[in-house]
Amino acid sequence: VFAEDNAQTVLGIEEHRLPIYLHLGELTLEPEPPAPLAPLADALANAPASSAPAPTKPSDPAQPLIDAVAARLPLLIQANAPGMLRNAIKRGEAILLLDGLDEVEADARSNAMRWITSFCEANAGVRVVVAAVPIGHAPLLDAGFTAIALAPWTPAHVTRLAERWARAAKGGEQDAARLAETLKPVPGTAPLPIDVTLAAFMWQKRGSVPPNRATAYGQTVDIFLESVQATSPMSPLLARAAMGRLALSLFKENRFTTTRAEIEKLVTELLPPPPPDPRKAAEVKPVTPPLPEAPAEAGPATPTPAAELPPPEPPKPKGVPESVEALIKCGLLVERGKDRFAFAHRRVQGYLAAWQITQSGEGALLMQHLEDAEWSDVLEFCAGLVNVAPLVDMLLKRDDDLFHSRLWTVATWAASAGPDVAWRGKVLAQLAQFFMQSDQLGPLRQRAMLALLSTQDKGLGYVFKQAMASPDPLVRALALRGLGMLSREQDLPTFEGALKDSDASVGEAAVRAMGSVGGATGIEHLASVLLEADESQRKVAALTLAECGDEGQRLLKDAVREDDMLVRRATTFGLAATRADWAREILVKLEKDDPQWFVRSAASEALASMQSVQEYALDCSPIALDKQGWLVEWGATRGMPVGLGRSAEPVLMRALAEGDAPVKLAAIHTLANIGGEAAIEPLRAQLASSDPDVHDAAYQALKAISDKTGIKIARG
Repeated sequence: VFAEDNAQTVLGIEEHRLPIYLHLGELTLEPEPPAPLAPLADALANAPASSAPAPTKPSDPAQPLIDAVAARLPLLIQANAPGMLRNAIKRGEAILLLDGLDEVEADARSNAMRWITSFCEANAGVRVVVAAVPIGHAPLLDAGFTAIALAPWTPAHVTRLAERWARAAKGGEQDAARLAETLKPVPGTAPLPIDVTLAAFMWQKRGSVPPNRATAYGQTVDIFLESVQATSPMSPLLARAAMGRLALSLFKENRFTTTRAEIEKLVTELLPPPPPDPRKAAEVKPVTPPLPEAPAEAGPATPTPAAELPPPEPPKPKGVPESVEALIKCGLLVERGKDRFAFAHRRVQGYLAAWQITQSGEGALLMQHLEDAEWSDVLEFCAGLVNVAPLVDMLLKRDDDLFHSRLWTVATWAASAGPDVAWRGKVLAQLAQFFMQSDQLGPLRQRAMLALLSTQDKGLGYVFKQAMASPDPLVRALALRGLGMLSREQDLPTFEGALKDSDASVGEAAVRAMGSVGGATGIEHLASVLLEADESQRKVAALTLAECGDEGQRLLKDAVREDDMLVRRATTFGLAATRADWAREILVKLEKDDPQWFVRSAASEALASMQSVQEYALDCSPIALDKQGWLVEWGATRGMPVGLGRSAEPVLMRALAEGDAPVKLAAIHTLANIGGEAAIEPLRAQLASSDPDVHDAAYQALKAISDKTGIKIARG
């Protein structure tokens, strides 16, 4: 009911569909059929028709789904659930939400993809949404899915979460405001929802937000493990040791799930052994030397001598069953089918594995998995727990790929480590040099700026002010953006001075930086720009005020009454950006009543933009290359007809190589969505383009292809 209501009110989806959620790890699928051996295939092909086996009826791909979902439902409705689910699927009135494709065991992932494909083919009316990691999702694209990246969390998302946690804790508006300020993301970062949620959870439990991620995860784990001692002889410290060993063992063996027997083995190893029974010790008899062996004779078998029997298993510690049950039910593990358990979140498992490495001294594992994506969480948490300087040196000395992935990895570690670790300075220096490099690609320079901000280093203001002296306007504009994201009022005079920069993009960046500072002082500076600056900067000021909350939007309401028509005209753009009903009413009034045509036309344009946003419909259909209008038109002007399907690719590649900038950009965008390994070199050639829009777009397309296919693209 909640999902359906939100789909209609928030997303505007009018369809009525039954939402069915399932973690793919809970599916029980038939084993993937092995490929037939060649001799057997030949023999079957030459066999008489009468000897051919009778065809078997294909299994219903909906059945494993129905079985898995019904098993999770309360007993009261379990009997009727299969019929309800089957009817909704058959009528095409369901939306299937499949989670955890990346958490399916590696040897079963292809089988899961085969099931997804067969389910979609058999139930075309059902909408299917699959959650997957950004790296290596090409099999889903090949199956006809469209990739839609989840938007990163913003301070607005964090504020809403803080308000809900404050209400859950029976707090007031002041509590919500304080929590939102404490949870506010570090500038330049997009916080992971799980990180923010655990920090808020600890605030609710202990009244304060942990100082860093590792502490938040450690405190959360400790709280969940407190319940183990209440129902078993395991202390919280032993329970943490058991979970740490389990987490690390799963990482070592590239597994996601464990069994009750594996947990029991860990518990048995950790609990103290039972004291020896003195009565059994007294019953031990002296060992009699064996008699000489008699010659072998035919006859009945003789019993095995006692000395050859395996020794009896040592007695188990007391309370093993209770401890196993307590660990399974503590909340850190979830059930993934019959006798299969996984950690509730992969990142929690990563923290516990990192903690276990610090306890067991198995640091060599980090070297072995230095560039293993599955171990990225473990390495990140280790950076906040132990000295990883040797790993940093090793990564920085290796040749990096086209996207400088190794540099961003150590930058992430620098953000997790404390401010006093010695190796941070080396990483910061390399990031700053990378940011200032004159011939740097735009997306890479921006990534360097965000990486610098994520470290929260005290010297960032100096770095960005030094960059403002660069002769390159792109560097100056990005330096202003970085300085603004530090949100320091002391930098407002610097932004005022930058308004007079000879390059318009730098002046506009200075206006946005004022908005990043926020607060009453930042909004006052934006108001001055709106009233006194040139037309382009006034427009940017209005758009920025729309993002400054209630105070900024109140100023926009007042600005429509200004005598200066340039102020009123610029204000229309800010009003449209709010997308609010009250703003629409003001724009309608301006369109009708303002004495200046210059303002009325701007109001009409603003209303049209609001309408286009409201009517926008997300197109999730796969790109059909032979139906791209721009490509058909360009091919016709060159006398190159566009073939059907993949046969249209030669024309696409010619457009990429020979077209003007708009055609090149369209070709690059198309290849970012449908291109594979064959598109890498043609796109790499566009990195040398003199048009910054073209070479930046080519870089982004190469990154998209690398992400979806998992192909590593070398530099040069």
